[in-house]
Amino acid sequence: MAEALARTAAWLTVISACCALAADAQPGQEDAEAERPHLRYYGYYFVESTHYGRHLDEVADYANIHWVQGLPGLRKCAARGTQCILETRWQFFLSGRGEDGKATSTLRPDFRAQWDALADAIGPDIDSVAAFYMLDEPYWNGASAQDLNTAIETVKATFPDKPVMVVFARPSMTDELLVPPLADWAGFDLYASIDQVAHHLALLKSRMHPHQRLFLVPQSFINKAAPTDAALAKLNGDYEVLARSEPLVIGLLNFGLFTNAQPKDIPETIQAQRAIGERIKRSSRAD
Repeated sequence: MAEALARTAAWLTVISACCALAADAQPGQEDAEAERPHLRYYGYYFVESTHYGRHLDEVADYANIHWVQGLPGLRKCAARGTQCILETRWQFFLSGRGEDGKATSTLRPDFRAQWDALADAIGPDIDSVAAFYMLDEPYWNGASAQDLNTAIETVKATFPDKPVMVVFARPSMTDELLVPPLADWAGFDLYASIDQVAHHLALLKSRMHPHQRLFLVPQSFINKAAPTDAALAKLNGDYEVLARSEPLVIGLLNFGLFTNAQPKDIPETIQAQRAIGERIKRSSRAD
């Protein structure tokens, strides 16, 4: 961690050109944000899902936000008194492949009925919803900006005070990226060196709207950027340092645990993630 801390100044130089966005926050928002640590969420994708299993209780003691699929995951979060990010992809989009083989995602003809049914079923557990998650990697998966905006508008019309989260794929991270104006939380997935992550963070900041806040998506699997468990543990520490250096980053949402790797495969990384989560969870309780 000491080595990672030493690199903070370099990353701040990389991303500082876009910091002026923070000064454009909506009236009263700056004071509210200043009263608590900006980095306050820590969790994982696919904590509760049909395909990858039920894992909330494995991480609940050091994570405070959980990406879940479907009402069973939400009910479990509510029963445990914790917060979830609830996926809403299938209520809005039909996915397929075009003639060119590329992914397509179009609005369901019955999306309003599908959404109304989910919204009604959420019922009193709405307090356990930290945010609603739109179609993952929307543009990479073939959604149009117009359809994405329509889906977000529909959610916000029902639950105006609940954040909507959108995470973009690396190929979408260009100077032409359209961040939906009604989205509240944004992020991107890039499983590469921390310097490349910092570069793309600066790019996303340059495309976002003043009220929006950011999540980073650390990886929980071994690849070229982290070829060993020890390297992966260090990379997770680097993500924490980068997140703490940027006031617009409010959370870390890890990807790859339970989908690409199991805890027994990466014990050093799990130990590092536990320590990171405990620090964030402890500071978020203190505000």
